[in-house]
Amino acid sequence: MKIIMNKTKDFFIIILFCHQITLAPQVEKGRKYFSLIILISIISIILPFLTIYLTSEIIGVLTGGTDNNTINHFSILCVAVFLIGLLAKAINTFQIYCNGMYQDILNSYIRVLMMEKSAELDVSFFDSPHFYNEMRDATNNAPLITHTVFQAFDFMKNFIQFILAAILMSRFSLLFTIFMTISIIPHVIFQRNQLDALYNWQRGVMSDERKLYYLTDILYSKEYVKDVKLFNLFPFIKEKFTTTWSLLFSAKRKLSHKYTVLVAASNFFPELIIVLFMFSLGIGVIENTHLISDYSYYYGIAGQVMACMYMIVFNYGQLMDGKARIENYRKFMKWSSTINDDGDIKFNSRQVKIEFRNVSFRYSKDAPFALKNVSFIIQSPDKTAIVGVNGSGKSSIIKLMMRLYDPTEGEILLNDINICKYTIESIRMCFSTMFQEYPSYAFDVRESVSISNYDNAEDINSIKNALHKADAWQFISKFTNGLATYLTRQYDEAGVELSGGEWQKISAARTFFRETPIMILDEPSATLDAESEDKLFRQLEMEYSDKCAVLISHRLSNVIMADQILVLDAGKLIERGTHMELLRLGGKYAELFNLQAGKYNQVGHLKEI
Repeated sequence: MKIIMNKTKDFFIIILFCHQITLAPQVEKGRKYFSLIILISIISIILPFLTIYLTSEIIGVLTGGTDNNTINHFSILCVAVFLIGLLAKAINTFQIYCNGMYQDILNSYIRVLMMEKSAELDVSFFDSPHFYNEMRDATNNAPLITHTVFQAFDFMKNFIQFILAAILMSRFSLLFTIFMTISIIPHVIFQRNQLDALYNWQRGVMSDERKLYYLTDILYSKEYVKDVKLFNLFPFIKEKFTTTWSLLFSAKRKLSHKYTVLVAASNFFPELIIVLFMFSLGIGVIENTHLISDYSYYYGIAGQVMACMYMIVFNYGQLMDGKARIENYRKFMKWSSTINDDGDIKFNSRQVKIEFRNVSFRYSKDAPFALKNVSFIIQSPDKTAIVGVNGSGKSSIIKLMMRLYDPTEGEILLNDINICKYTIESIRMCFSTMFQEYPSYAFDVRESVSISNYDNAEDINSIKNALHKADAWQFISKFTNGLATYLTRQYDEAGVELSGGEWQKISAARTFFRETPIMILDEPSATLDAESEDKLFRQLEMEYSDKCAVLISHRLSNVIMADQILVLDAGKLIERGTHMELLRLGGKYAELFNLQAGKYNQVGHLKEI
């Protein structure tokens, strides 16, 4: 009994969720389609019974005589059957149209909800494989939620239709009506178990399915195409794909085969009941206790009972399958950012002082510390450089400054106030950042530059000025469509392709366009040639002469003019000072700088030889 109560509760939870989706204010433009679908459903409940009744009347007329009144009656009945059939076809066609329009509206609404949730979650979620599993599952199931909504419509329609058919059939035999209803229970149980088993299996192999998506993405992505061609990677990728897929398919086939046999066998009982019903009805006709028209009528009604029962079972199975998917979708939608945005101070100062006090940080509980007990001060108008080998914690400092993460230990102060007391939006508005791994947007040039401050996207002069500062206008000006030129052909077929250095200049222009009190530059010249690099750093010196700037670079020749240089090693701040102070110290910085300078000296010596 407890299981039945839980199933009933789950069922009504699904119906309620579907009801909330259909009545959400965001899908108001679909209200007319929703109303039409309800009206069509009501009409489609009645039409089959009218058809059955008219068919039985026609048979009664045909077996009752051939006088003029009979012919007139027969003609009227034929016209009525024609009109009802025509109406049924028209309603079916119109229903497909309404369903399609309403489904598109619901799909769009659910996709927007998914995008909002993804934008809302903080960066830490994107470090977790579990997050990608859940996001992939929710993304795949989002369209099926719309399908579940329509299954809820169909379930209610078929249930009402079944009740009407059962009432009409019970006029012939209540006992057969009860037996016919009970006979389908094994089918319901086996089908439900099959859906549960398949979905649980699917949830268990999500990580393997993610591997399949990754392998196919390699062959579909421009990022990998050169390696695929150069290294002839297709046989390697194909083997990994087919091996993983074969294991998944083999397990799914065994599971499906087991339940398919049981579901097929469970059809025996309903078919036996319908045959016994037909036999009993036929005996009544033979013994003249029923008319042939009664046989046609009740046979049609019995067919409606059985068809509605199977459709109810199907709809119920789809709804309960949708329940598992909806639960995971709702679970994903309930995820909340781990970074609390409960500060109420809006930061709007042009003078900035950022202080790290004994800050330690790691990306997860199981991960090693990326930073350990780090303390320093960065303030306007100083230019601060952060240097160190890969993995020393340089980028982690930048992420903490912008509250993409919060410290594991210690605190960060902004103008002598804990950074958590400010609103996150106001903090991030004061940073203009060029990341080492910058994105390459496939939008047009105007959008690709102004996306860093899209509220000013119509300020063409500022966009051009930013492109000039980044030394990008020299190639942008040669494009036929100028700022309206799309970059790459991913978004527009008429787009142009850029080199790595040109992309970095677009990224630099994006950074210049966003005028803020703090500029963060993470390896800003990694793909630039020597001349472009020199121009960029000269421009940076001019642009941020009176502002705060933080530079991360492996090329130590780029940081010698910094007001202070922070040297990191294994997450610890081991040295701090100006270029000359650190050289005199003779520590890690001096070692790295002399190593790089030695290579240049060696090249010059070889040229002399």
